[in-house]
Amino acid sequence: MGSTEGISLVSVESLPRPVPESRTRAFLAKTLCCLALLSIYGCSLSSATGTYLAKFTNGLARLELVQSGDHMLTGEVDWVSFDTNGRLTSSSASVTGMMDGGAVNLTFKGNAFLSGTSTGAGELGWNGITLTGNFNGGKVSTVTFARANELEYQWTLVAVEKNAQAIAFAREQAERQRQEDAKRNQRVARIEKLTAILKNFDTEASVHLHRWPGAEKTMQAITSDMEAKLQQEHSLEGNGVARGQLAVAINQDDVSAEQMHNQLLSLKNDFTNNVEPMMAIAGRAKSICASDSRPDVASACQAFSQAYATALPQYQAVSTGLDHLESIYQIEHQKHQDIMQAATAAN
Repeated sequence: MGSTEGISLVSVESLPRPVPESRTRAFLAKTLCCLALLSIYGCSLSSATGTYLAKFTNGLARLELVQSGDHMLTGEVDWVSFDTNGRLTSSSASVTGMMDGGAVNLTFKGNAFLSGTSTGAGELGWNGITLTGNFNGGKVSTVTFARANELEYQWTLVAVEKNAQAIAFAREQAERQRQEDAKRNQRVARIEKLTAILKNFDTEASVHLHRWPGAEKTMQAITSDMEAKLQQEHSLEGNGVARGQLAVAINQDDVSAEQMHNQLLSLKNDFTNNVEPMMAIAGRAKSICASDSRPDVASACQAFSQAYATALPQYQAVSTGLDHLESIYQIEHQKHQDIMQAATAAN
């Protein structure tokens, strides 16, 4: 073995350990991040000059500041937001203030969202400015304005506008649905009301149809009574008082017949002005029911169809019955006129 003179042997443990790769990467990342911030925003902790963004669920605010050599700050803030209906509003305010170390004090003077004069105080950090003040409608709140550039502002603004449009569209859809629901509810209510009217008509029609055969016989009976009294009057020759009394009785019978006819005319008028239009509406309702299959409408239409099927033959029977009674009246009325003329001539 050769000589070892002049060679210093150092223990492995005494050598400096290499820096772990992960820590090296973290350090480089932080360094690059800081360099990127400086290159993009052109700022440092010693200067507040730059653009800042505050993002909210319903909008954003952009704060632009310029710091002068005497640490005075000037600039502008503009605010874009949307309400629960998706309507966008915007406002702006001028900004003045000062910076002392990292402390920032700002005064906002504007209108609309920033009404009157508001103030905010906070700290300048690498990520931006955090302000606490009464600049939110007079309420004390804390807002963080992050450093940004124009491109980021435009991206965020587009996102806000899209969110507003989505909310506005959803509101419009909801309003259209509400109106559609209201129309459907009104349709169901009208169909249900029409069903009740048809059922009521069916009941009343049954009553009248049951009575009318008796009314026809009553008209004919009045005529027979008038004819009998006329014959009796003719048989009482020379008895002027009795004959006069019979003539009065004949006229009274005719008055009774006219009263019955007036009731008939009232029924015909009601039928023409109310029942016929009701059945015309019911006919149109059948078409509506046939074209609307929504469950609540279909349920109302089922009850309506049953009521209509029952009321239709009743309607036809009442129409025929009224015409028949009118023809009976005209026949008997002509007979009454002949009888009264004969009674008058006999006196």
